[in-house]
Amino acid sequence: MRTHWWFRFIVILLLLEGVSLGITQREAQAVDNYCGEEPQDAGGLGLDLNEACKASFGLSASAATMKPDPYGWVCKVSGQPDKGLDVQAACRRTYGNSAIATLVGIGIYDWRCLRPADVSGHVIPVLLFPVEKVKASEAPWVTSALKRLEALMGGARRFYRERTSAAVRGTSAFVLPTGTTAKDWQNLAIATDHASGGFPLDRFGLHHRVKQELTNGGWSLLVGASSVKVAGFVTLGAGYPEPPTSYGAASDPGGPYFSLPPSASVAPCSPSTTGNYPEYENAFFTVGNRFGAALGLPRTDQYPFNDLLLRPVDWQQSIMYSGNGTKSFLFPFEFARLLPILTNWR
Repeated sequence: MRTHWWFRFIVILLLLEGVSLGITQREAQAVDNYCGEEPQDAGGLGLDLNEACKASFGLSASAATMKPDPYGWVCKVSGQPDKGLDVQAACRRTYGNSAIATLVGIGIYDWRCLRPADVSGHVIPVLLFPVEKVKASEAPWVTSALKRLEALMGGARRFYRERTSAAVRGTSAFVLPTGTTAKDWQNLAIATDHASGGFPLDRFGLHHRVKQELTNGGWSLLVGASSVKVAGFVTLGAGYPEPPTSYGAASDPGGPYFSLPPSASVAPCSPSTTGNYPEYENAFFTVGNRFGAALGLPRTDQYPFNDLLLRPVDWQQSIMYSGNGTKSFLFPFEFARLLPILTNWR
């Protein structure tokens, strides 16, 4: 894509002026809670399960539910035992071989289909929910968790849009039931960045498991056929006996997946004008940092600072270093690197 001379000129001016901005000037900016973003533009396509049963077992087949959760569907054929209903196959049959079945909750009517064309150039929040907790009593908690994820991911998207002027599109939050239990998710997250008995543990253990579960759920079909970023929010579900840990955030630099720890999925933003809860501020930094890494931004201290690019005195406040929650910075040299990525991310 051709870069116009005026764009390069503006970037140079920003680099010259921006590195000298002091924290006093930045603190004068208006406080913003960064709770959400504009309405999402990809929420999934509907699926006719009766038609899916007929396509698999004949015109006399019909869909019926045997229990009040998404896995309770069967196909009934008169005079025959109940048949299993393959929702993934139904999505592919209806919307093409790259379509996947996903959930917008854990209710019986929450199945949706997604195609690569629906999500290309988007970031998708996915709640990785332990399958042993897929039951009617958890449904209200899941609905609330999805709203928290949309507010959090939407806030991070708006953070990048306002600082780069480039659109950062998102989708509604989806649910992926996982074979990994709540206890295992917690243990994997706690093991991240820790060592035991002098032996370092795999700091990407949680991230590898997140990617494995997403692949098992068909998300690799979307990733392989479109430009997309998938945010895997690990959750322990309602009523877990331990506080969800904040460890476990990771990403493949410039890759399609980034993973968030259990604490991020339970962090609500505050409607108050005085600021967010500390839990949300921590989660906001974590999400913004890992999303930036997935977009291709390095850590702020990894830039080759020299006589042409002076290190700002407040460089540690960047979203790509230690940050400061919703008050984190994105410096002009980071903006200059990120803007072409977002402009071409379609």
